[in-house]
Amino acid sequence: TNFESTRNGVFDYITKELGIRLDYDKFTKIVNSDENFLLEPNESDIYVKLRDETVEKFKERVEKHSIETHIRLFCEECGIQESSDSIKNLLLKSLYININSFTVSDLKTLISKQIEEETKPEDIDIFNSFLDWKNDDKNKSIYALFSKSIEFAILTSGRGISSINETIFSNKTYFLDTNIVLRALGVDGPQRQESTLSIIESCSKDGIKFKISKLTYDEIYKNLNNRTKEIETKTNPQNEKLLTEIIDELPFNNSFETDYLHKRKERKVSSPSNYRLSLEKGFQKLCDEFKIVTEPIKGVKESDLESLKEFLLEQKKKRLGKWAYSLGAALVDAKNILYVRLLRGQNNYNYRDIKSFYLTTDTTLNDIMVDLNADLIAETILPSQLYVIHNSFHKKTDEEDYNDFIKFIKVRRTDFKIPGQEIFSLIEQIQETTTDKKDIISSLKAYANYRFENRDRKENHSGQVLTIKEFTQTQLEKELGKARQEAMQLDTA
Repeated sequence: TNFESTRNGVFDYITKELGIRLDYDKFTKIVNSDENFLLEPNESDIYVKLRDETVEKFKERVEKHSIETHIRLFCEECGIQESSDSIKNLLLKSLYININSFTVSDLKTLISKQIEEETKPEDIDIFNSFLDWKNDDKNKSIYALFSKSIEFAILTSGRGISSINETIFSNKTYFLDTNIVLRALGVDGPQRQESTLSIIESCSKDGIKFKISKLTYDEIYKNLNNRTKEIETKTNPQNEKLLTEIIDELPFNNSFETDYLHKRKERKVSSPSNYRLSLEKGFQKLCDEFKIVTEPIKGVKESDLESLKEFLLEQKKKRLGKWAYSLGAALVDAKNILYVRLLRGQNNYNYRDIKSFYLTTDTTLNDIMVDLNADLIAETILPSQLYVIHNSFHKKTDEEDYNDFIKFIKVRRTDFKIPGQEIFSLIEQIQETTTDKKDIISSLKAYANYRFENRDRKENHSGQVLTIKEFTQTQLEKELGKARQEAMQLDTA
């Protein structure tokens, strides 16, 4: 049944009722951007519903491409309808057990010795016949099922795959991207800092090494220097005093600016330059504690670098619909990815054999690399995926795993937040209309919702979106008008 539900309700059902681990940020991004969903925001959440035509297309696609369909057709052709469940169960069991050793070039590697010992010989023969059955659509469905099984294994706890043991974690090196380091320093908020540090610590105990390429190292310091200088030019003592008093109630996403204000409030820093110094010290402490070394990138061909850099720029624009990716960022990502590829050599198929990854927070970059070489394990990996692979191995209960994974979800009071970089400029504008703290807080919260509801107009330049000053003036005028009307009603009563 296609009925309306809250977005958070859908997420809770997927993660709690179905037990599937899913990154909340990625989930909301999919729901917000996918045209197959109808969205209706309310005060605290968003109502979600599938379009009717989407439901019908989904039913048709499942009927056509489902592995159950191919199993049924095979059994009907061979006159062995009673073997349908046996084939399906063997296939799923094989995928689950062999997920770390399956070779996509040979479907028969799905059959393991363990299954041969536990299953009737006649069922094995029928299953082998199904694999040998000449049907391209069937083969595509099995490959798709396998690739999704890998994804599911990465996004869920990983237990139950019998080949996993402690040796799978040894001798692996992860190159950190800039945002991983910034999260570990707390720039993206305390929750992300805690989760990032916990996974680095957990992996370190498993014998995993972390490195930073020299290119990333330079980018980190460039970010620290430039962003703190921006804060220095934007802020002033009066605005800082106001913002530190109300920062906890404002609907801004985490950023250098909000992190600075929180640390100013807690008296951990005294100025933008002092804030930069504290971040630099924190970075050095992080490297010392976890023995993170800087490594120069060597051996990457310039032609390969140029090609991948341009490809990433093109794909980012195509997938995001705008230029949200700088040439410098593309260069850093491309060079790290190519270096990881160089270090791997030919070991690109089996997680146990792969010795290097590029740990990144960029989900779009990860999707691009996964799609680029669908038959290989991508050079990139996300923090949530790394958590599941490594951290959950040490856990005893699913509930504990789930609770730990929640640490990777940024806690938000509202989903309609404003970029933290805008906090100083917006506070300047809004004070031209009101200096009352309660009015400022309520106006910014309402403006955040207003911008979310009009995000399509803003992105497509298809209509005017009010500035914070215009919005606040309109809001105050409405409140004054309402107050006057209520006063008149009292006078006439």
